[in-house]
Amino acid sequence: MQSKMANWSIAGVVALAATVPSMASADFRYEIAPIFARYGCAAADCHGGATGRGGFKLSLFATEPRADYEAITRELGGRRIDFRTPTTSLLLRKPTRSVKHGGGRVFDQSSRAYRELLSWIESGAHYESANDDALILEELQITQADDQVSVTAHFADGTHRDVTHLAVFQSTAPDVAAVDENGLITRNGPGKAWLLARFSSVSARTRINIPFPGEPFVPAKINHPLDQAWLSSLQEQNLRPSPAAPAHVLARRLYFDLAGRPPRPDELRDFALQPLATTADQLLTDDVFVEAFLPYVAPWFSQPGSDRSSARIAEALRENEPLSDLVGDLFLPGGLELKGDPRDQAEFVGAQLLGISIGCARCHNHPHDRWTQAEHLRFSALFRNHREGGRLVQDPFFVPGEGHRPVQPALLPLGNLAPAPDAAPDAVLTSFILDGGHDLFSRNIANRVFAVLLGNPLVDSPDDHRLSNPPAQEAMLDVLASQFKNSGHDLHALVRFIVTSQVYAMASDPPNDRTLSGDPALRYVARREARPLTRIQFERAVESVIGITAVRATNNSDRQMMMQANTLVSAPTSPLADQLAILNSGLIQRGLATKGNEVEAIFTFSATAEQALRDLFILTLSRSPRAEESERLLPEAEKGLSDPGARDDLATALLLSREFGSIR
Repeated sequence: MQSKMANWSIAGVVALAATVPSMASADFRYEIAPIFARYGCAAADCHGGATGRGGFKLSLFATEPRADYEAITRELGGRRIDFRTPTTSLLLRKPTRSVKHGGGRVFDQSSRAYRELLSWIESGAHYESANDDALILEELQITQADDQVSVTAHFADGTHRDVTHLAVFQSTAPDVAAVDENGLITRNGPGKAWLLARFSSVSARTRINIPFPGEPFVPAKINHPLDQAWLSSLQEQNLRPSPAAPAHVLARRLYFDLAGRPPRPDELRDFALQPLATTADQLLTDDVFVEAFLPYVAPWFSQPGSDRSSARIAEALRENEPLSDLVGDLFLPGGLELKGDPRDQAEFVGAQLLGISIGCARCHNHPHDRWTQAEHLRFSALFRNHREGGRLVQDPFFVPGEGHRPVQPALLPLGNLAPAPDAAPDAVLTSFILDGGHDLFSRNIANRVFAVLLGNPLVDSPDDHRLSNPPAQEAMLDVLASQFKNSGHDLHALVRFIVTSQVYAMASDPPNDRTLSGDPALRYVARREARPLTRIQFERAVESVIGITAVRATNNSDRQMMMQANTLVSAPTSPLADQLAILNSGLIQRGLATKGNEVEAIFTFSATAEQALRDLFILTLSRSPRAEESERLLPEAEKGLSDPGARDDLATALLLSREFGSIR
């Protein structure tokens, strides 16, 4: 009985649709499906969830209109639409709550959404309108007029439509500027916000900048391209940058960043007598740079959990090979070769090389970005291959969990790369990453290197570059990416470019009591923060100061684990816990107990307590003691001239100080 009724209903739908009076029919893809996204019906917590809601499932954010059309017009024998009496259609009665609806009232009968859905049903509920069967959405244009945002959809046939009433709006910083469902802007406070609009599967954004109050900031003229972009952005926001750091702080920062240790006293003297760029060049060509930077670079080019040696990456850093060479190595046998599930490989390439997160699309269309499940599968299929005669050969990739339904390999829809039909998969992937008509690789690496040297990335999180996660200062990232790309992906050149800038030389003084909520100076790169040393950096610093290299506490397996940790700056540990671990490990005690260490030498050869205290401060903190420090610690230094225990206690106190344990 139920089967007959269902068949009758489907047949009835077809028959009744033919009797509907001729009228303009809406296009489901671009006029009906967006309604479900706009009003939240296709959200993850409603019918767009993995299993839908109440027996009705839509695609997430209505990004698969064909599937949504079938669900609305075919499921349940087509009973969600009533062609005899369109106003009684469940598709209308549920959201207006004419009948019980778990989602409550979504819109009422006087709304534009209701009228458009009703008109679509009355006109026959077609998927495509009569004149738009080849309509393809190409891009969105978002514009501001006073406090109103408007959105225009541009199609491949040259036509365009105002879709403001169908777009979904979002602000990246509602505390600066909020936007309502109709595109009306509310300005809430100083700062920078991006307003985003999504229509169908395409998004666009526009920027709102509200300057901070105070006297206008007029920066001095400067030649460094990064500083030009930085100061121009701060001027637009009326934010003043922090002053330059003292010379000893800058020297210490540079040595920790490029050598993984503090400068020695003789290196401090040289630093004061030559340009910073000269010191940077010396460190970049030394093996200390390899040891300092390898823990950051290795995770970008080796899969998590890989047991392969990092020797290839270390060699590339030592020889200053273009980082693009390491990209090619990922698709060659041995060494850095990617392995495992093709989907894992695809996601690794997306996150670590391109800075895009496609992992969500493994199970469903990405909730915050453009990536669809189908695009994820097609891209993953490129990594399903084997080597034959030294050449990668494509293997079939089948949809997981669906038997033997093959997936046609395809690059992510980025850039303009059109590979030759007979091109090898490794060549296609390498070209796509490096020369695919986009600059994602350059922007990704530039952002990560900036984070290593400044403590915070411009795009946070660094593996999620998307419209709704913009850089803190986009102009700065543009300059960095351009410099890196134009240098031939030269890491040394990029590091040198950053460390010779004024933005790198900023002081890291803490914010004062008048700092506005949210610390906008830090948010917009007008100041920088001190950052704690990682455990490995702390151990190296202690070794360097004491002058003993055989006292390291962390074993090789710990080092390898920390190096492989897929983090930007350091493993997520507590600085206090690290310091306590070092203190309890006996590292400092063993070093100071070793005959001939640097601290012992200072107190052995110093003529006075004042000289010993000054030399000890320079050795540990790269500066002379302040007046109040001298007054307090001179008695201890005096004891240290004759008492090794007092000498070691004084050195230990400095080594465990917050100043020694941080990069400022």
